[in-house]
Amino acid sequence: MRCALLSCTTAALLVLTGCDSSGTKPSQSGDSSFVQMEAGSSRPTFTRVFQEVLRAKLCGQVQCHGAALQGDLQLSTQAVAYRQLVGVAASGECVREPGAPEAGAFCGCAKSGLSRGVERDPDNSLLVMKLSGNPPCGERMPPTGEPISTELLDLVKQWIQAGALDD
Repeated sequence: MRCALLSCTTAALLVLTGCDSSGTKPSQSGDSSFVQMEAGSSRPTFTRVFQEVLRAKLCGQVQCHGAALQGDLQLSTQAVAYRQLVGVAASGECVREPGAPEAGAFCGCAKSGLSRGVERDPDNSLLVMKLSGNPPCGERMPPTGEPISTELLDLVKQWIQAGALDD
């Protein structure tokens, strides 16, 4: 079972230790607020998202989300990336190559009304939409090569579902 995220700190500590409030293993009562983590799995943190997804698989280099600021998004450092992702409205205007017809314009996400990262709502987070491969605006991320793995996409979703905290 994939690691899901807990709604409160106390519950998280109890599940991580494998016990409920009475000191025994939690039951499988169908209560979705209690989900045990797989043995050997790590909790979803922004450090992991930054290192394993944003830095390793996406583009924090100069030509993308470094100095070039594609979509007005800076991912050069973990601190900057967090400030630019969580609770921030999407940006990036439509751009048209000189001589290209209007229909050939590449449109950013500024007019989409979406936020890059919506705490506790991965389904409405543009970051997840772009990583999933079929965003409502802009391009999928990464724009070239293979999409990120299901495991890495799940890591991002779990981090957002847990509240998109900065660790």
